[in-house]
Amino acid sequence: YAFISYLGRLNEPLIELTTQQAMLQQAVVAGERVFELMDGPRQQYGNDDRPLQSGTIEVDNVSFAYRDNNLVLKNINLSVPSRNFVALVGHTGSGKSTLASLLMGYYPLTEGEIRLDGRPLSSLSHSALRQGVA
Repeated sequence: YAFISYLGRLNEPLIELTTQQAMLQQAVVAGERVFELMDGPRQQYGNDDRPLQSGTIEVDNVSFAYRDNNLVLKNINLSVPSRNFVALVGHTGSGKSTLASLLMGYYPLTEGEIRLDGRPLSSLSHSALRQGVA
């Protein structure tokens, strides 16, 4: 009886330890992502402070590679008229999140141009871009 009682007392701390270890792993992965973003190439922002009005998006021959120079996106063309919704659908690793990151100006383009309201992304100020893209 005593053995079973002590075994029950040991079980709960082991479960808690396992839970804490899983949370630690999640924190490490999140930290790695933050440092990757901080160490990555920086987008140069322009001085155009005018707010975005129409919401048109044009992606012309955009190619992008991370540090290893392997193209993640190659010659992407996309036109989204004002007041339209578009869903980016594809397999894991196909570049959906990368394209969204480029639209937000998180990375400089390797090749091509992105225009919002007909204005090159590189000409927009940091504040105009953040306020206009949701």
